[in-house]
Amino acid sequence: MGYLEAERQKGVKAFAAGGMTVDAASPVPADENRPLSKFEQQLLQEVRELKEEVFSWPRQLEVHNNVGDTRDKMKQLNDLEARAFV
Repeated sequence: MGYLEAERQKGVKAFAAGGMTVDAASPVPADENRPLSKFEQQLLQEVRELKEEVFSWPRQLEVHNNVGDTRDKMKQLNDLEARAFV
């Protein structure tokens, strides 16, 4: 039996209410004045580049469907399937 199921069976209600799973002290706040490590700087740069890329994505999508082309392709597909099952 998993940990969460065992806790649920004990009657712990913290999970349903979104509470802590264990009694723990709050995390230590980060020092905002600390200089970033080289890894953190690289990671931040990658995140910024990804953000710019996402912003360049189209915000609206359009479907261009030529009914005649679709009909031709469906006929071709049906012909191929008919020949495959003969």
